[in-house]
Amino acid sequence: MKMFENPAEKRLRAPFRLSFFILGISFIWMGTGILQATLRGIGPNWLMMSVSYMFTALLTTGLVYLTGRWIDFRSFSAFGFNQTRLWYIELVEAMVITSGVVLVVFATGFLLGIFEVSGLRPGLVSPEKWIPAFIGYFIMMVCVAYYEELIFRGYLTLNLFEGLQQNLLKFRAAALGSTFVISSLFAVVHLNNPNATWIGVLNILLAGFMLGLPFLISGSLATPIGIHFAWNFVQGPVLGLPVSGIIFHSSLIQTNALQPYLFSGGNFGLEGGLLGSIAIILTTLLVFVRYQNRYALNQVHPAIMAQPIIRKHQQVSEPVNLGE
Repeated sequence: MKMFENPAEKRLRAPFRLSFFILGISFIWMGTGILQATLRGIGPNWLMMSVSYMFTALLTTGLVYLTGRWIDFRSFSAFGFNQTRLWYIELVEAMVITSGVVLVVFATGFLLGIFEVSGLRPGLVSPEKWIPAFIGYFIMMVCVAYYEELIFRGYLTLNLFEGLQQNLLKFRAAALGSTFVISSLFAVVHLNNPNATWIGVLNILLAGFMLGLPFLISGSLATPIGIHFAWNFVQGPVLGLPVSGIIFHSSLIQTNALQPYLFSGGNFGLEGGLLGSIAIILTTLLVFVRYQNRYALNQVHPAIMAQPIIRKHQQVSEPVNLGE
């Protein structure tokens, strides 16, 4: 049993927790694919997609809650949802920083002739045609940012960090190692997206660090969710750029990416070009500037280093200090 169970924690070891969770997520994604195929053609595409994304977010929440309670032995909030006043402040800060960076990079590309604006949606079609789709895109982006960060950062990064820290590496190496592995998985998942390019995959790997390091430093998903939402929403539904190869036909602005695609990213979006690399680096640096007087940038947050473990059949919690 010692091979499967950590005797100090009296729960499954990290590799088995991770394997069980990945299996559960795979079933959810397969179910979502079936749901999307079933709903296709029943109603407006934006509405059917919104329903399927909300369904995915709901099932992911349930999986994390149940896995956390019965396999990890910790509460749902331990996965990055302390929801204090600071949590909401950092959520808004992340959205503002990311939106500003994307808009500045886009404006630079426009001035350099890398992007071409061909029109504004309100001037092309009536409001009753584009506003519902725009709202649907908003809902989709909220759901994607929430459940992808809950999966990749909240659950996978946390558990992999614990496994590496307890068995192999010191905490800084474990933090970088877990971030690299989960960022690589995050990039591989996006290989299935339309028009994927090698620069796009490398940028998504880089974006994994932009999202993963703030989680480990702050112990919160507020910043990763805020960055993820603003990154997708401003690029796609607002500016009309593809987001990881997905094109938004009811965006606020209609934009065309011009050659050379090495900079614009072409049909994969900003992430597929060097402008995307610049935006990711700038966003990460600005987040760290906001963090420098709030957290120790070279430390993993105590909320992650000493996770409370809720034993079976007990109401009390006791921390497992990974720093010992």
